[in-house]
Amino acid sequence: MQLDARMKTQTTITRIERRSKPRVDCAYTAIVRGRARNQEKFQEPGRVLNFSVSGLYVHLKRSVEIGRELLVAMWFEPTHHSAQTSTIVMRGQVVRAELLADGSYGVGLKLAQHRFL
Repeated sequence: MQLDARMKTQTTITRIERRSKPRVDCAYTAIVRGRARNQEKFQEPGRVLNFSVSGLYVHLKRSVEIGRELLVAMWFEPTHHSAQTSTIVMRGQVVRAELLADGSYGVGLKLAQHRFL
C-alpha cells in the first residue's frame, strides 16, 4: 500500500525559550562552592558556559541537588580595552542538574545575588 504524498506529515520540534533575559555564551573559568549531596562542603573548579543577569549554566565534576545554594566566582579575561581581570561573585539556587556524556554535570542556577570585585 502506497501512502499519498499529501497524507504524509512532518513533525517539527520547536523549543520555546522560557528565559526572560538573553544569555551570553562563554567559557569562563570559575570556582564553585557549596554542599554536595552528602552535605559535605566543597570547592572545585568549574566552567561557566553561559550566563545572564538572572542565571547561569556551569559544568562541574560532581552532582549537586536541585534546590541547593551555590556560590560561583567567575573571572573575565583581560581585553585590549583593559589589562585588568574582572571578577564577579554570584549566589544562586540550583534549578537544573544533569549528568553529561563525559561524566561531568551540567548545573543551571537561578541567581539571587551578584557582585563585581
